[in-house]
Amino acid sequence: VLYFFTYSLSCFYALSSNFFSILSTLPNLWPREAELGRLCHKQSITLGSLDLLIATVALHHRAQLVTFNEDFEPPVQFTPINVLRLNRPKLTTP
Repeated sequence: VLYFFTYSLSCFYALSSNFFSILSTLPNLWPREAELGRLCHKQSITLGSLDLLIATVALHHRAQLVTFNEDFEPPVQFTPINVLRLNRPKLTTP
């Protein structure tokens, strides 16, 4: 099972690397993540720590954040984060 999982994951990375870049998380981003959390808190916006980290990495790299998650929309009001929110396709049952 582990071999299959590892193989599947490596295939995913091989395929996705043609479309997506893996952005580094530098040590100096942690204080910036905390600052973004404070800014959100002042605006009565609650984001989880992983969402804050994702947003901070996107801001640092000036990358567009593509997500299905609507939680990233409020920080757009007071940060230069570039968010593209996708709608999940509706699944139909036969």
